[in-house]
Amino acid sequence: MTKIQSGWSDLVEETITQPSKEATEPQPKQEPVGRKRVTKKVDRDGAPIKRLLYGRASTGKTRAAIHFFCNRLKENKNTICWYIDTERGLIQTLREFEEDIDENIEYFECFNFTDAINALKLILENAQKGDIIIIDMLSVLWDWSQEQYTMEVFDKDMSKFYLSRRKEIVEKRSGAPVMDGWKDWVGIKLLHNHDFIDEFVKQTGADLICICSAKRVDMNEEGKPPVLNPTIFTPIGFAPEGEKHNEHRFDTIIYFECGEDNWYTIAPKFRGNYDMLRRKITIPPKEFPEI
Repeated sequence: MTKIQSGWSDLVEETITQPSKEATEPQPKQEPVGRKRVTKKVDRDGAPIKRLLYGRASTGKTRAAIHFFCNRLKENKNTICWYIDTERGLIQTLREFEEDIDENIEYFECFNFTDAINALKLILENAQKGDIIIIDMLSVLWDWSQEQYTMEVFDKDMSKFYLSRRKEIVEKRSGAPVMDGWKDWVGIKLLHNHDFIDEFVKQTGADLICICSAKRVDMNEEGKPPVLNPTIFTPIGFAPEGEKHNEHRFDTIIYFECGEDNWYTIAPKFRGNYDMLRRKITIPPKEFPEI
């Protein structure tokens, strides 16, 4: 037993004290290798603005969007506003502004989804970085995309399609829902998102401002059970109408509200400016809300 321990100790000692041949050889000097960038450098100041303004009627949404354009025009006289108008409300709002801005507005009065697509093509071909694209109203485009889909797939306009499908259900000739979630709604979303709104977001360097109406949603109220699936709109009680994933396409979402004496804005989403998040801002009637 003693011999084994002695021999093992000698072996360990020899292993520890024996200098390594590799360690004594001089190592080649390591030159620092510069990192080669494989993508373009991030332009912090070059990201286009993507903002969604929503609220009920006559709360100042269009007014705020045009005011944003006017401020940009003061900085750059070559700025163009590409305006898609689905409800013909721009002309009335322009009466509050100087006439000289009209020369820098490219105005598209749209009556259906085809008109909107044609406007899209012209804007994508001509809009430049620093320009402003305003879509008023985005929620109408969601309705139009449904109408376009029913016409292309069922060869019927929206009203006739729903009436005929409802008649089938009442007469128990069909147990199918009006729209199939995995077939019809996927196609409608592709029309609205891929063929239209995503094109603006991804393909132009222009700023994008969209306007839409508001719908009431459940709020957390004292004495009532909490909302099961709260969203960023739960504290406000109103959410934007239209395609439900639009909230992910915008950096900033601003809710407009009109009181008896003042207007108000609340931002349920304000990326990059968290001091303004969910803060209620009071705006006197004669002033323009900053967005």
